[in-house]
Formats: sequence, structure tokens, C-alpha cells
Amino acid sequence: MSRWKDGQQWLIAARLTILFVFLWTAVACGGRPGSDLVLYAIRPGRLVALNPTDGQERWETSIPLTLVCDVVPAPSGQWVAAVGEVLVLVPLREHTEPLVIEPPQGWFYTGCISPTAWFWAGGRLLAWADERTLLVLLRKNVAYPDVWALASFELDSQSWRPWVHEVPLGCDLLDQPVAGFQIRCVRLPGGRGPDELVGLLGIDALNGVVQRRLPLGLPPELRQQGLELGALPVAVRQMRGVLYILLESGVLLIVDDKARQTASLVVWQEAGLKEPARGIALRLARDGSAAWVVLAGENDRLQISLLELRTQSVVRTGELPARAIGLDFVDDGVVVMVLEQASGQRQVVRRELRTGAERILATLGEYEVCCWVGPLAREALGGQ
Repeated sequence: MSRWKDGQQWLIAARLTILFVFLWTAVACGGRPGSDLVLYAIRPGRLVALNPTDGQERWETSIPLTLVCDVVPAPSGQWVAAVGEVLVLVPLREHTEPLVIEPPQGWFYTGCISPTAWFWAGGRLLAWADERTLLVLLRKNVAYPDVWALASFELDSQSWRPWVHEVPLGCDLLDQPVAGFQIRCVRLPGGRGPDELVGLLGIDALNGVVQRRLPLGLPPELRQQGLELGALPVAVRQMRGVLYILLESGVLLIVDDKARQTASLVVWQEAGLKEPARGIALRLARDGSAAWVVLAGENDRLQISLLELRTQSVVRTGELPARAIGLDFVDDGVVVMVLEQASGQRQVVRRELRTGAERILATLGEYEVCCWVGPLAREALGGQ
């Protein structure tokens, strides 16, 4: 009987040990969706991936561009798209050559929207519609203003799809497309631009047809504050079918899965700011209960607020360094910034927003640009 009890206890202990190991592995491998993200940076003739925790180089390759205007990693991290004088698709596998892609006949790649990787910029030049299809913003040199259009490049056939869709003046790609929407359009000063296009558009990458339209408007009480002039969507994020849309005016719109606007919140007012502040960046917490909102107030002073979505109230707020010229999120409550020192030196700094802990990840050289945040495929690390 004693031996049976001992064996039973051993079996229970073994099962508990296996369960513990299984749970630990699940947490370690699957519980940190941001753990595989890297910081893509450009050095002269090189594309580099840096670890966002310690700044160590994880991967690098040559890139045939002297000027880089935008970098967008594929959702799987298998490819990285970069555009400058030409479009280059860089594979993250060994022994695979980059694809250098000329634009469709009669079109050109656009010039740089922003001199830094992120911040203050008005949209993107590139966006992945899915794992194998890239949307590219193009232009045509005609009488002012230039004609802008979208085209779609397919990896499987290594060719452009047979359509080019002209977009109205005031439309460009979202900084991060969400399911069903890739384009944002705004009414330009002076009333230019058709009202029905003010908002988000969804385009079919197969044929270039606009499939969805989501007009964006503000309630009358907010329009009375003059906030309609800042209706430009600067960031759109999605969680469980709900869209969270941050406008340049510092207003957060919440739209349900039936495209109905259910709430609007003036974040800078909730944060206790006396003067209007512009919306800059938006990131949802992992569990969807809260949102981090970055605002630029007077003299472009940066403020970040943690907004509890259930109560629609700001529960934490703080200032970011005034010398920040770039910012992005690498995890829930963790940002990386490019800080410009008085000497002109630029440093990449990681900050834990909840604790304030900071770490310098890299010092940028004169011709280096950082950072574009995205995944890194395991093949780039030799399957590690």
C-alpha cells in the first residue's frame, strides 16, 4: 500500500511538473506578441535589424539604395520592402537575392514624405495588403498638382497587378492598415476634396476596386470647438472588430464592427491639458482594455496618456522628451524614441512607460536612419 501511495504521489508530482513546464513554455513563447519585433535601421548601403531590448544587431544585409524613404516589413517578417529611387524587396532568407522593381510604365515612386522613420509624417508610401501583396503609392508628373495613385505588386508572380488606381488629392496610405481599410482621405484646406471621401477607404488589392468606405465625422458639440479642421486620421488600430481611430485634432473615435461610430473622446481634454494637442500615435494594450495615446501640445511638447477604454478616462499621463524626433511602440507600454541631443547627436532610446526606466540602444551616425518597427523571420537567425 505504501509503495502504491508513493507511486501515486510521484505520478501526481510528475504531472504537475509537466503542466508547469507546458505553461511556462506557452507564456515564454506565445505570451509576448511583441517579443519578435525588431528595429529596422538604414546605414549607408545596409539594412539592419536591432534588438529593441538591448540594441544588439540581430541581422543585416546590403541594400541597393542610396536614399530610403520608407521601410515596411511583411507581417510574417519574411520580406522587407524599401523604397527610394527604386522599390526593393529584401528577403530575410539566405541565398536569395533582393528584387529591384521598376514602377509601372508612366509612373514614378514618390519622394520622401518625412526625413525620419516616423513622426509628423502624413501616411506611408508602402503597405502590405497581405503576406504576398504590397501596396505602393505612386505619382505621375503632370501639371500641378501631381497625380497620385496606388498599385499592387504580387510576390508570387513577381509582377504588378494589371491596375493603377488614382486616388483623390488628400488621400494616402494608413501608417498601419487594418482589416478592410488601407487608405485615409481628408478634406484639404479651402474645402478641396469631395466630402464623401473624407474618412477611410478599403481597396481590393486584386483589382484596385474600392470595396469599403467609412466616412468620419464629429458630433455637433465637437465641431463647435473647431475640431473638424483636424479630421485627418493619423492612426487606426483594431481589436476584436472594433476600430479605434485617432485624429490629428486629438480626438479618438470608436467604431463598432457594423461601421457605426459609438463614441468620440477629446483625449487632450481628458488628460487635463488646457490647450488643444495634436494626435501623433496610438497603440492598444494587449488585452484591449486601454490605449496609449501620444499627443503633441504647445511648442510640440510630447505627452503620452494611458486611456482606459471601458470608462473612457485617462488614468495616467506624462511627458516625453522635447528633443524626440521619432517614436514608436515595441510592446505594451514600451516605446523607442530617437532623441536629438544639443550637440546634434541622435540616440535611439528605449523607455518603459510604466516605470520610466530608460536605456540607450544605439547612437546614429550622420547618414543613419532609425527606426521602423516590425517582425523578423526566424530564417534570418538561422532557425534559432
